[in-house]
Amino acid sequence: MGSDRFPGKVLTPIDGTPVLKLVARRLSTSKKLGNIIIATSELQQDDAIEQICVEEDIKCYRGSEKDVLGRYALAAEGPLDRRIVRVTADCPFVSGETLDPVLEQCELNPDCALVTTKPGYPRGIDYEIVPFSILSEINKRATEPSDREHIFNFIYGKPDEFKILRLPCPETLAMVNREFLLDTPEDLSSIEKALGSRSPLYARAEDMK
Repeated sequence: MGSDRFPGKVLTPIDGTPVLKLVARRLSTSKKLGNIIIATSELQQDDAIEQICVEEDIKCYRGSEKDVLGRYALAAEGPLDRRIVRVTADCPFVSGETLDPVLEQCELNPDCALVTTKPGYPRGIDYEIVPFSILSEINKRATEPSDREHIFNFIYGKPDEFKILRLPCPETLAMVNREFLLDTPEDLSSIEKALGSRSPLYARAEDMK
């Protein structure tokens, strides 16, 4: 809730539905995704995020505001071979439809420490996927504040040690030529204009120009 450029953006409504609900509901259409967990801070301003989780019957983990890596690792704790999909809550047009092909690539490349859609996909259709074993490892090893705040910096900074698979953008998405990240009030206006009369719950990113 404490975004500098757009305070409260994750609960900003698009066609009446808060962005955080849109993200969770659109991802829930995935045929391959297991549980959805929302990892937020312990700050009082983020009580509203926990309330959304109660309304949507989604597990909520609350941890350190600054140690984002530690928060993710504790929220995701479980079997080491589970894959953890990182999605930020300012990406209202992620979906099961775009996530499932990425998860298929994870299955085809089990030796990869990180599978990412960055920088090939449009901004805002962002997925970063790691085995929990890797998330747990970097949580133990990363000590720099920037590595604790930006959770996969440690992996990106060691390409000789960690195998990273950067996925090319599918042709249909590559033709969109726009961003879907909700970072500023101006982004919201642009998204709403591109959305038109479509429902934000079901709109395909490929159809938004």
